[in-house]
Amino acid sequence: MKKISIAALVLGALLFTRFFNLNYTTRFTRDESSNLVDIHRIYLDREITMLGPIDPALTIIYPSLSHYLHLPGAVIGNFEPYAPAYSTALISVITAVVFLFVVTKVNKPLIPLAILLSIVWFPFLESGRWAWNPHLVPFFGLIALYLSTLTRRHWWVLSGIFFGLTFHLHYVAFVCFGAYYLLLWLIAIKKRQFMKPLLIGIGFFIMIIPFIYFDLKNPPGLFFGRFMQQNLVKENFWEKVSRVAISLPQNISHTMFYVTQSSILSAILGILSMFILVIDIKKRQYLLFVVPFLAQLAMISLLPSFQNRYVLLGIPFFLFWLIQKRAGISQRVVQSAFIVMIIGSTIALPTLLTTPIREPDSVSIKQITDYIQTETKTRDLKNTNVAVLASVDPDPIGEIYRHMLLVRHVPVLGPGEYHLTDNLFVITTSSEEDIRADQANVMGPFRRGPVRDVLELGKWKVYLFNK
Repeated sequence: MKKISIAALVLGALLFTRFFNLNYTTRFTRDESSNLVDIHRIYLDREITMLGPIDPALTIIYPSLSHYLHLPGAVIGNFEPYAPAYSTALISVITAVVFLFVVTKVNKPLIPLAILLSIVWFPFLESGRWAWNPHLVPFFGLIALYLSTLTRRHWWVLSGIFFGLTFHLHYVAFVCFGAYYLLLWLIAIKKRQFMKPLLIGIGFFIMIIPFIYFDLKNPPGLFFGRFMQQNLVKENFWEKVSRVAISLPQNISHTMFYVTQSSILSAILGILSMFILVIDIKKRQYLLFVVPFLAQLAMISLLPSFQNRYVLLGIPFFLFWLIQKRAGISQRVVQSAFIVMIIGSTIALPTLLTTPIREPDSVSIKQITDYIQTETKTRDLKNTNVAVLASVDPDPIGEIYRHMLLVRHVPVLGPGEYHLTDNLFVITTSSEEDIRADQANVMGPFRRGPVRDVLELGKWKVYLFNK
C-alpha cells in the first residue's frame, strides 16, 4: 500500500508539472501552426504515410511520426493552438516513468533523486510542455538505449527501430546514434562479437527505408539527394571547423546552464561532470554513453548558434551515462550532480509554469482567431486579410493566424494580396494612433480608413480597419 501511495504521489506530481497552466504557457509559432495544419489534414483525409509534408521551399521532406503522436491531443483539444501540447505533456509523463524504470534496473539507489529530477528537471519540463518534434526524442532515445543493454537478440533489433524513430523526429539525432553505433562496432571487433551492432543496424535501416524509397521514386530526392548535399553543417564547413575550439567550450557551458538553469550551478555541474568523466576514462567504463553526447555537443559547435533542442537530442545518452552504477566517491559525485540539477530546476519551476514561452500566448492566439472568425462570418466580410504590427511578435504577416484560420476554413487573402484587401485585421500591442502612423506598406490604404471594430485582450488588441 505504501508503494502504491508513493507511486500515486509521483504520478500526480508529474502530471502537475506537465499540465498545469499548459494552455497559457506552451509555445505556438509558425512551426507549430504549420504542423497543426498538417495534423488537421491528416485527421480529415485519414492519410497514413511514413513521410510528409514537404517544406515550402521543396528542399526537405519531413517524417510524419510527430504528427501522429500529436494527433490525439489535437483532436481532444479541438485543434486549438495549445491542443497538440496535450500529447507532448502526456508523452513527457511517460518518458519520466521510463526514466525511473531504467534507473531501477541500472542503479536503484539513485531512485529517490531520480524521482525528484524527473518531476522538476528543466529539459524534461520545457520539452514536455511544447508540441515540437525534437521534444519527443528523449522518450524513444531512452527506450532505445535500454533495449540495447538487454541480452536477447530481438531486443537489439527493436532498439535499432527506436533509434530510427528518433531519427524520424529529428535528423540531427543521427549524430548521437552514429557515434554510439561506431563505438558498438569497435567493441564488437575487439570482442569478435558482431551480432549486436549488426541487429541494431538492421533495425535502424528498417526505419530509413521510407527515405530511400522516396528518393528513388522522386529523383534527385529530398533526403539522400538534396538534403545531404545542402544543410547547415555542410555550408562553410571548414570555416566552422576552425571555430570549434572557441565554440565548443561555449556550447558546453550553455549545455550546463540548460540542464541547471543557473550560472553558478552550471559551473558546479561542469566540475562534477568533468570529475566523473576523468574517472570513467581512467577506468575505461561507460564511455559508450558519454562519447555520443560529446559528439552531439561538437556537432552543435558547427551550427550558427546554440539551440536547446540540439542538446535535447543527446539527453538520453547524458542521462544513461550519469545513472550508471559507480562505487565510492564517484557515486557520491553523481548524486551531487543530481542534486545540483534538481535545485536549479526547482528554482526555475515557477517561471516555467506561469510565463509563456513566447508572446502572444496560446490562449490569446485562440481568442484572436475566434474574434476574426466571428467577425468575418457575422459581418459577411469579403477580401479580408491579417497583419501583425507594432508588437513583440516578429511575424508581420501573422502566419500563425493564417494557419489557424485555414484549420477553421475561414478564408483570408494571402500575404501578397494586401493590395486587394478591403478588411484588414491588425493584431498589435499598440494604440490605434501608433498603428495608423506605422510605416508598413500594408497600412497604406488603411491609414485614413475607419476602425470598424476593436477587440482588447489585456495588452493584445485587434483592430478591424476598412479602406
